[in-house]
Amino acid sequence: MPKAMGLTAAIGLSALILTGCGSKSKDSADAQPSSGAPAASSSAGAGTPSKSSGKSGGKSTGTGKGQASGKGATVLPMTAKVRSAMVDAYLMDAMKKHPKEKTADVVGPTETHYGKVGGVYYAIGEISLKNDPATKQDGPFVWKSPNGTDWGYEGDTGGSPCGKVPTALVKAWGKSC
Repeated sequence: MPKAMGLTAAIGLSALILTGCGSKSKDSADAQPSSGAPAASSSAGAGTPSKSSGKSGGKSTGTGKGQASGKGATVLPMTAKVRSAMVDAYLMDAMKKHPKEKTADVVGPTETHYGKVGGVYYAIGEISLKNDPATKQDGPFVWKSPNGTDWGYEGDTGGSPCGKVPTALVKAWGKSC
């Protein structure tokens, strides 16, 4: 009987966890990932981005075709840690052109979506610098992580994330290509 109870509890817990996996809600900043995905590192300081938050080469390292790798797309709830890592990776890239910018000068990210395809994590959202209106153009903007913690800023999309995010994930977010 105790084994049956343990199995029932495990199944009930799994069902509870899976209930939140398909959520398409935007910007639930304090939600925790329900799929066991690693959490992103938070900002190390208020003034400058942390070095652990991402390699921001500015170029997309994907196929550029927005195709899923044959594995299903998983929508994940946005967390404060992922949002903070997005700011850090964006700022690391922005500081190439604007070396005096600080975390406090970043507006966003807003209108965010977060998920993964295979083992690769993606996030999109709107983000800009307070003092540079031109940085608001051509969103949504894309971030990519090989592990859910080390985020790289992939750049703008020109209006459609499908060139930098797998189509299956874009569609799972309720967007079209």
